[in-house]
Amino acid sequence: MKDSNILALTATANGMSQKNICSSLRMKEPDRPNVYLSVEKRPPFTGGENTAEESMFKTVDPIIQELKTEMEKYRKTIVYVPLKWCGVLHQRIVISIANVTSDTDAESFSPIVSQYHSPQSQQLKAWITQDMKDLEKGSLRLLYATEAYGMGIDVPDVRHVVHIGPPSTMEKSLVFNKNQKAVALNMLKTYFKSENGIQNSVLPQIHTGLSENLALKISCNMRYADPEVISEDFPDLKPSYDLNISKIISRVKSI
Repeated sequence: MKDSNILALTATANGMSQKNICSSLRMKEPDRPNVYLSVEKRPPFTGGENTAEESMFKTVDPIIQELKTEMEKYRKTIVYVPLKWCGVLHQRIVISIANVTSDTDAESFSPIVSQYHSPQSQQLKAWITQDMKDLEKGSLRLLYATEAYGMGIDVPDVRHVVHIGPPSTMEKSLVFNKNQKAVALNMLKTYFKSENGIQNSVLPQIHTGLSENLALKISCNMRYADPEVISEDFPDLKPSYDLNISKIISRVKSI
């Protein structure tokens, strides 16, 4: 397993337990700074130092600057904000992006950024939902959204989720947990695909034997936590692989 990709997260293990876990998984340098939860202090908008708009803009402007630099290569990001800010922030970033060059306008860049909230038409919400989960042709890189975006929605390749302000309701808290799962599913897909290059070093107990095409299909569907479902949909896979796949997906499903 020394060349395998492993995700192991814990918030409770003491120093000795951490050493034992690392030893069992043969992890020499387990810390991965690109996988983390962070809290940043929002500038105050009381006391006369900043207006509410200035406070919000100072919070999101670093995201705008990074998107302007990376454009289509920007990591897929969802920013959860109250409804009253969705339109304001969307307009701010579209205008800012349009000023990147003198011969472009806001509309030409609109496909990479959008907003999602309940007052929108069903057609527009359906388009955003489809584009965000499209791994091959999806163009959106940044989405401003309320908790309306998160009920039954999975985005396998989301890389960055920002909540401006703590969740104020149980629904908003569940949205946060769903996006954690989306990140885990993307790592699952990466593991399945990586097996193609390290099959000789993967232990039989966890080997899945997936091709790159099957890895993409299976890693995006939580139904495959059941080995019988895998067997029905992919009858050519060995039963032992069905079981290994289901074990790995079941672990992700429990996150």
